Amino acid sequence: MKLTAKTTAGIRTSKFSNAVLFLTEILDLEITHHDKEKEFAQFKLPSGQILEVFGTKNIWHPFTTPPDWEMIVADIRYTKEKIS
Repeated sequence: MKLTAKTTAGIRTSKFSNAVLFLTEILDLEITHHDKEKEFAQFKLPSGQILEVFGTKNIWHPFTTPPDWEMIVADIRYTKEKIS
């Protein structure tokens, strides 16, 4: 299996506002999407990859078990055979 890129990482937190503040003010990450009501934020990392933050009010919160990674592989059929 050849991993060609890591595209997105997601984390879940019960302290959504604090996490957003830390990522923007302390780590100085660029925020590309921020929905306070739905507790979801996206940040662009210096590498161009995306970091997503889910708060407890987010509909996807119960379904994510962070860290949640999305990747791109060179051959999806081969990869599916290897992980099945």
